[in-house]
Amino acid sequence: MRHWRPVLRYLRTHKRFPRLAVPRTYAERMLWRKLVDHNPQFVVMCDKLDCKEHVKRTCPDLAVPATLWVGDDANDIPGELLQGDVLVKTNHAYKQNYAIRNGMVDRADLKKKTDVWLASRHGLRDHEWAYGCVKPRLFVERSIGKAEEDLLEFNIRASNGQPLLGSVIGHNKLPNQWTVYLDLRGRPTWGPSSPPDEPATELPRGLDVSEPYQQALAYASKLSRGIDYARFDFMWNGKTLYAGEITIYPSGGNKEIGHPQARRLITEGWRIESSGFLSRQPNGLSARLYAGALRRRLRQS
Repeated sequence: MRHWRPVLRYLRTHKRFPRLAVPRTYAERMLWRKLVDHNPQFVVMCDKLDCKEHVKRTCPDLAVPATLWVGDDANDIPGELLQGDVLVKTNHAYKQNYAIRNGMVDRADLKKKTDVWLASRHGLRDHEWAYGCVKPRLFVERSIGKAEEDLLEFNIRASNGQPLLGSVIGHNKLPNQWTVYLDLRGRPTWGPSSPPDEPATELPRGLDVSEPYQQALAYASKLSRGIDYARFDFMWNGKTLYAGEITIYPSGGNKEIGHPQARRLITEGWRIESSGFLSRQPNGLSARLYAGALRRRLRQS
């Protein structure tokens, strides 16, 4: 029954049954990933601590935010590490970040919130298989900038060494957040909710993102090799480009891409032929027969 839950959720969300045998749309491929493609590499990428080490091995010249402490209890964090600007995070989920500015911290509140986070098992509700394999840990990370000031986030969607589409976000997760999609030359295209026939969305006046964006594209090309699709996140503080997270299930893997042109670029570029399931010999006769049939079908299309 548990495998039917994400299928029923898909049906409620998209008002149609998914074509799981040969997934075509972005949402169908995300559901296929959840139910079929249990690539062990996804577990590494969903663990924020392991992901940092993976980035360091793959792109040793790419800056990674410094990890100052790792543990299992907020009360064990040395007080001197909470001075200045730092973030207390968990490694097994998103939106579990506790920002400390200028050393101002309520240790009791920090303990209460992080205990709840550590007791959770992220991804179970949305069937994000890889998150469920990550052992929850707590860590302290040095801040590299502030979203309310000049910190920018670049998101690069890429498939097996090929960037497909980028975007830049300012004031991330704040009320005045803005997002603009960028083509592979760095030219602004649309916003996520722009009408299909609307002219290109412009970047804020005076903002030039060409240099860090091209860096992000180059690093995403390296990091995506051997991965059929993921979103590779980077942070730019005006001086240095930093690695962010590698997102395997954007928006929990439940939504279609909103803008039709963005959806087309990503769906056409996402080559599931390079997925973990189709790149190796699956266990079990039925899985091997299905993988062979799917490979043949994909070659014909």
